[in-house]
Parts: sequence; C-alpha cells; structure tokens
Amino acid sequence: MRRLLVAALVAVFAAGPALADSVTYIKAGALFDSKTGKVSRDAVIAVEGERIKAVGGSETAVPADANVIDLSDSFVMPGLMDMHTHVVGNLDKYFYAGYFQSPHRATIGGVVNAEKTLMAGFTTIRNVGANDYADVALRNAIDAGEIPGPRMAVSGPGLGITGGHCDRNSLNTSFAERGDGVADGPWAAR
Repeated sequence: MRRLLVAALVAVFAAGPALADSVTYIKAGALFDSKTGKVSRDAVIAVEGERIKAVGGSETAVPADANVIDLSDSFVMPGLMDMHTHVVGNLDKYFYAGYFQSPHRATIGGVVNAEKTLMAGFTTIRNVGANDYADVALRNAIDAGEIPGPRMAVSGPGLGITGGHCDRNSLNTSFAERGDGVADGPWAAR
C-alpha cells in the first residue's frame, strides 16, 4: 500500500510538466487534512499541474477520460518538508568517504537519494551544501522532469567560517585545501 502511495507521488511530480494543462484526480481511501487535523474517508483530490485544485468527497464528479490515480485503499496526506538535507553523495558512508568519491559519482548518489527522499513522502527539501554545485544540477534535472525527486531549494557549496565544518581541516595537513564554502563574514559569501 505504501509503495502505491509513493508511486502516485512520483507519478504526479515526475509528470508535472507534461500534465500542466490537465487535471489528475486522486481517489483516496482516507485523507489527512493538516489544517483541521481530521481524517476524511473516500476523498477525491483534483491536481492541476503541481497544485491541488480542489478536494471533495466521493460524490465529486470525475470526467470519464480523466487521469485517475486510485488510492482508495490508501491513507493519503500532504507531502512532508525537510529544511536541512544533504542528498548529494553516498549517505551510507562516513564523512571521510566523500574525499574518495568524485563529484560526478556523488551527483549520481544524489539522484538515488532524491528518489528515496520522495518515496519517503518528502515533496520539498532544502539542501544545505553540495560541492561543485551538484545540488543545483540535481534540482534542475528534477524540475525538467528528467528524474524523480522532491522540489529542492539549494545552496551550492555550504557556508562556514575558517576552521568550521566547511573548511576541510579534519585531515592531516598534507591533504590541506581551502574548502569552496569558507566565508569569514557576509561580505565573503557574496
């Protein structure tokens, strides 16, 4: 059941650009309303492009030729948001693994992680640091409908002070390099 819900989310977000002029109807067995905190049964959600157009009950008229996602055996809720993420790279490894992974491989890891994030119910995220602007490329590919993933607000390289977490000072000095995101004040971050 969870896979069906996630598949519906992926379908709606991935097909967003293609469905910009059409309405997709989602039939939900149960729908959580985050404004009221109540659950309604047998709901119909009309989605136009990437926006919810209307929400009604089972009496809602659905055109015969409409795009319909049948989740009548599923619990549906609004997409979640995560405002501090790092989706680029291999998140199963320790921090140091990033030193042994090319930026290109890290970006491919971001593609995998973006889909996992969407499948977990997060439809919007803010990525707060990625080398080589990999998160920008990832966001652009998602926005173009080329790969599945959540909406992304991105930063490019993270920001931190000299000696902080963006300054690569955690290794032996023979590995010394100045991190892309070192900024010692607002004037240095422009």
